[in-house]
Amino acid sequence: MMKYLSDSDWWKQFSTNLGGVLTALMGALAILNIHYKWLTANSINAYVTVVMAVGTLFVGSFATIVNTYLTKRAKEKATVVAVDYAQEQATSEDAEREKIKAVVAQVLAAQNAGIASTEEETKSTATTK
Repeated sequence: MMKYLSDSDWWKQFSTNLGGVLTALMGALAILNIHYKWLTANSINAYVTVVMAVGTLFVGSFATIVNTYLTKRAKEKATVVAVDYAQEQATSEDAEREKIKAVVAQVLAAQNAGIASTEEETKSTATTK
């Protein structure tokens, strides 16, 4: 039941249903020529508005209270999730750094190999002359 009471869509639906029932009641009483001064279209709209306001207040208050005071376990779980996320981010950053280091090492090795082969060609050309 609480999952419905803490859902703003449930409150919207409930207030719409309440407005429909009160409007039908007003129509039925009008057919029977029974009139109440407090049961008019404007008062029905006011009732629906009050129910929506109470529902919104209840949903907001309920969520705040539950998230702030009643869920130590949820707070601990959120802390664990945050720590895991930070560790995953650090791990992925470290992996990215290692990839970059490997690429830089390959480029430097290729440059050193190119310089060494050029020096060997120069030496071999100089000795053959």
